[in-house]
Amino acid sequence: MKYIFSVLLILLSFFCGISAAAFSEPDSLMAARGDSLVTEKRVQLIVPREADTIQAIPWHQMITRIPEDYSLFFKTTFSSKALPVVAGLAALTGLLMTVDEPLGSWSHSLVHKSEGYNSFSRLMVEFGDGRYHFLFAGALSIYGISAGDSRALSTASNIAEGIIASGIVVQVLKRITGRQSPEASGNDAGEWRLLPNPQKYQRNQPKYYAFPSGHITTASLTVTVLANNYPEIKWIRPVGYALVGGLGIGLMSKGMHWISDLPLGILLGYTFGNIVAPEKRSSPGEATKGGLSVLPLFSPDSYSLMFAYRF
Repeated sequence: MKYIFSVLLILLSFFCGISAAAFSEPDSLMAARGDSLVTEKRVQLIVPREADTIQAIPWHQMITRIPEDYSLFFKTTFSSKALPVVAGLAALTGLLMTVDEPLGSWSHSLVHKSEGYNSFSRLMVEFGDGRYHFLFAGALSIYGISAGDSRALSTASNIAEGIIASGIVVQVLKRITGRQSPEASGNDAGEWRLLPNPQKYQRNQPKYYAFPSGHITTASLTVTVLANNYPEIKWIRPVGYALVGGLGIGLMSKGMHWISDLPLGILLGYTFGNIVAPEKRSSPGEATKGGLSVLPLFSPDSYSLMFAYRF
């Protein structure tokens, strides 16, 4: 199981990150979740393990927290602090639209010239598919149950929650913008058919689904959640920053997206990743405004109690 977990973690850390280097975590997310920069003194008391069960978060939390996620998303997106980011995103998207066609044609031509490049692009697109992220979350939850790892269970729940929440936003935006994908384009940069007919959309999605990229959104979210929940694993972010570029190239090369479809998708994934799993979010049972709290910990051969005092 540990080897499966390691391989999946490497493969799926692929996807996020380019925008994470450009945008810092919004302060409002930590404040809204009740997080603060505090000092902790912790003492562990090891007690014998008496059962093989663990204290898990409610399975339905990945759904019941979504309304709160949207509340935080809109507060963050439409805050005054977000205006420079939104303006920069709009400017970047507009700038990239000027090179959509030449970059798309160049990358698409390489697919036909090189079987290796074609295989690389296909692999990138496959691992950007949301089904693999749900599969990874399921594998991580199985690992968490079998190993008594509550952090793994929480991470799995965060990934599922984030995919659902961000996926709905992406689908709404796709059905509003109605942008042609490169493979269905009738002109150099793809037509925009605002508010396309839902039936036409369903019958021929490549004509309408390009903006923004759902693959990039899901991928960015997954690695953001992993990096925030496992900050001690330093390679998650840099590997993600490098490989998300490969995913973007693959999406362009296979004719699924223009390069200008990517920045909004990356930022959506990064934002929702920080909403569902803020890096400094308090763990269940921890004190948030000072005082003593008790937090259960688990290991393969013992239960632990963590006494935490915040001041």
